Amino acid sequence: MERVRSVAETLDYRPNATAQAVIRSTSRLLGLVVPDIGDPYFSSIAKGAQEASARNGTLLLLAGIDGSTGDELRAFKALVSQRVEGIILAGSRCDGPGFHETTLLLAEAIERYTRSGGRVVTVGEGILANTPGAEFVLRIQEEERAAELASALAVRGCSRFTIVAGPELVRQSDRRVSGFIRGLRESGAPMAKVIRGEMNRAGGLKAGQEVLRTIRDQQYGMRHGVLSVNDRVAMGCISALSAAGCESPRDYAIGGFDDIPQVQDFWPLLSTVRLPLQEIGARAAEIAIGEDVDCVLEGEVMLRASTTAPVRSVGKP
Repeated sequence: MERVRSVAETLDYRPNATAQAVIRSTSRLLGLVVPDIGDPYFSSIAKGAQEASARNGTLLLLAGIDGSTGDELRAFKALVSQRVEGIILAGSRCDGPGFHETTLLLAEAIERYTRSGGRVVTVGEGILANTPGAEFVLRIQEEERAAELASALAVRGCSRFTIVAGPELVRQSDRRVSGFIRGLRESGAPMAKVIRGEMNRAGGLKAGQEVLRTIRDQQYGMRHGVLSVNDRVAMGCISALSAAGCESPRDYAIGGFDDIPQVQDFWPLLSTVRLPLQEIGARAAEIAIGEDVDCVLEGEVMLRASTTAPVRSVGKP
C-alpha cells in the first residue's frame, strides 16, 4: 500500500470523482436551487446548507434562477446530470399563468429522480401532491407567526392596517397574508387593505407611497399599522415614508418577516418574525444527505422599536 501511495505522489495522481461515483454509487454532491441569490433570505439559507454539507464531507452545488417559468426545471435537470445525491428546492411555489404546467413537469422529474435513489427536499411546501412521501418537505410555521405579529400590532394602538403583499398566487406571500388577516380578525381589528407588488425593496418603496396617502387621509390621533410579507419590503416602505417626513414609530407601526441580517443595521429597529434562516438551510442539507432530523421549524416574533408606543412631540395634544 505504501508503494502505491509513493507512486501516486510521484505521478501527481488525483482521484477521478466521476469514476468514484460510478463505483460507489455516490458522488458526495448536493444541489441547491434558489431564486435571487442576492436576496438575504436565500443567501442565508444557502450559507446554512453549505456549512452543513461541509461538515458531512459533501460539496454543495448552487444553481441560481431568475424565477421564470421553466427555469427551476432546467436547473433541477442540470443538477441531476451531475449525479448529485440530493437536491434542495428553496423557492416558493407560484400558481400563476404558465407555472402550473412547468410544476407538473418538475413533479415528474422529481419522481424519476427519487425512484433512482435521489432525495429531494422542498422548503416551505411540497410539490408532489399526488405522490406523498416521495419528497421531504421542510415546513416552516409562517402563518402561525404572521398571526401572532398581527395581533401584537393590534394591541399596540393601531386602528387601521395595510398589508404589503407579494404578487397574487405566490404561495409564500399568500401564507403570510393569510396569517396576518387571521391575527387581525382574532384581535377584533378592522379589515386590512392589501397592497400587492414585488417582494423586494423596490416593491416596498412603491407600496410606501400608497401607505403614505392612507396615513395622511386618516383622522388625527389614529395610528396606522403596516404588515409586510418580508423585511426587504418593510425596509423599502420605511424609506419611502421617511423621505416624506412620516416616521415610525411616531406616525405608524410596521412589522416585517424573516429577520434578515440587514435588519440589525436599520433604523428604526424592525419588528419582525425571526426565521432561523441558516438553520433552515442546514436542516435541508442534513435531510438531503439522509440524516433523520425534524422536518418542522418554528419562527419567533421579535418586537422592536418600529412597533413601540408612539412618542408625541411637546405641544401636541
